[in-house]
Amino acid sequence: LLIRADFTDDQDLSNNEAIVHFSVQPAMGDVVINEIYNRPLGAQGRWIELQNRSGELLDLTNWEIKSTFSQMTLPQIVLNPGSMVVLSQFGDVRDFFWQTKTVVTDIGDDFIQIDAISDTLVLSNENSATIDSTFYRIETETKGKSLERRMPVGYPPKAVDWGFCTHPLGGTPGEENAIGRYFVDVALRSDSTQIKFEKAHLGQDITFTTKIHNWGNLQADDIQISLLEISGNNFPDTTEIANVQLFDII
Repeated sequence: LLIRADFTDDQDLSNNEAIVHFSVQPAMGDVVINEIYNRPLGAQGRWIELQNRSGELLDLTNWEIKSTFSQMTLPQIVLNPGSMVVLSQFGDVRDFFWQTKTVVTDIGDDFIQIDAISDTLVLSNENSATIDSTFYRIETETKGKSLERRMPVGYPPKAVDWGFCTHPLGGTPGEENAIGRYFVDVALRSDSTQIKFEKAHLGQDITFTTKIHNWGNLQADDIQISLLEISGNNFPDTTEIANVQLFDII
């Protein structure tokens, strides 16, 4: 940006301009790791699906995905708003998942190593800023089925947000995840909970605010919010001090 100060009677115009350099980067959650095919059948290659959830055209060139064991750098990739890209180990995704219509990028021998049972995956941009971070854990190792994310962004990301694909082919690369959302999934937005006071005094009014989100597909009715007083550091030892009934949370 060029910043300029103008004044009609200014006697020194040599110091009226300044140039400020800055860059606009994608925000956390603009691009997410949406599906993982890590236990293929036979000679199939592994793959990871990324989705651009923003409303902007995003350049993913030189972005990185890290796991507990390794990392990989993305080649030249440009994603349109709402679109997906499938990062493939062997470039053979369409050979086994014929419904795939999206871009498939062959990574080859540099494809990331991911633990079959549980792992943490971090997607970062070319400036090492974290764009997505997710954790998954499964009880049994199942070959030929991808792990699909129920919700693109959780608060915080949870292992239960992942489940095995229910599509007959075992995966939905470049397509909407088959696993779907829960019918009802009411969650407190911990990032929005606030108590507005500096020091608590007897008789003082305290303002408590929080946000509730239903990540599910169906309407949730008759939700009760309770305030519990915690005794010491033992969370099970609580006493209810207030509650409120909420209706028709959509």
